[in-house]
Amino acid sequence: MLKMGIVSTMLFVVLLSLSGCDQSPTDAVKKINTIKLLDIQPPLSEILIPGQMVDMEVKVAYKLESKAATITLAVLQTEGQGNKSLTSTFTIIQKGEGEQILKGQFVVPKTKIIQVRIPLSPQQRSDTAPFITHTYKVISVGPK
Repeated sequence: MLKMGIVSTMLFVVLLSLSGCDQSPTDAVKKINTIKLLDIQPPLSEILIPGQMVDMEVKVAYKLESKAATITLAVLQTEGQGNKSLTSTFTIIQKGEGEQILKGQFVVPKTKIIQVRIPLSPQQRSDTAPFITHTYKVISVGPK
């Protein structure tokens, strides 16, 4: 009976180690995906005006430890009821390091703030993805 218990325990340990459950915390730390804003046009210091046509271009640097991911440029009006998309585009990247340029075009709505979000979303991952977020101030000119 004791021999059967030892064999069962050894079999359980072998199966557990084969399942990949023995990864150390340092293995998880090595697999960090990052994204960094290198340039954005128009500059974030520029104040936008309702009705203005904006040609946006962002340049980002990334380090991807996952097999593949998407980088998305999303420009949003974030007032009122929920977020309204003004433009959105994405690109698919593969494991490694590099730079990407994303472009979008939109007309500035009557609002106070335009938000730019640039998430790096690894495929087949459920953990939190790194992202960049910035805002532009919008002012109305003339009579209300």
